[in-house]
Amino acid sequence: MRRLDRIRDATPEDQTARFLRADPELIAEVQGHAARIVRFKGYYIPEADRLEVVQEVMAQLWQAVAGKNLKLQESIFSLTETIACRRCVDWMRRHRSVEAIDAATADRAARPDEALLRKERETLGRRVLERMGAACAGLIRKVMDEGRPYAEIAKEEGRSEHALRTKMWQCLKEAREILKRMTTDDAR
Repeated sequence: MRRLDRIRDATPEDQTARFLRADPELIAEVQGHAARIVRFKGYYIPEADRLEVVQEVMAQLWQAVAGKNLKLQESIFSLTETIACRRCVDWMRRHRSVEAIDAATADRAARPDEALLRKERETLGRRVLERMGAACAGLIRKVMDEGRPYAEIAKEEGRSEHALRTKMWQCLKEAREILKRMTTDDAR
């Protein structure tokens, strides 16, 4: 029977007794088990810090096994794994990077109400355009929706750019009046 099998197949009471007697074979196996957990469990503990974490595991394991009321349910290796995982998490908590966030820094994510407000504005805009005359509604669509410059629209319609801007000013004034009537009618 291999040495490792003898150690692992022993009863929890035998393992505890051997550990308390500082059995070099058992201590080496337990320490190796702790080292493997610290190294491979995804805790990303740098090699320089691993020995210290393993030593913390061994010290806490000794305290637990030397306690008067400890009765192992499984094996000393299960207890070692539990303690090792906890010490690794503790190490991660102590060494996590913490960056202070400036309170004045604005959140770049859209506010929850922005999409709702945008949709409401679009709906109001469509309702206003439906109530406007065809000439004004067409001009507003060309400038606002299509993003065409006044010069291009003026050339297309055979008008001066100044006349077109004046017409847009009158159309926007009409749109404001329609919107005001709509919002006061809706408020009633």
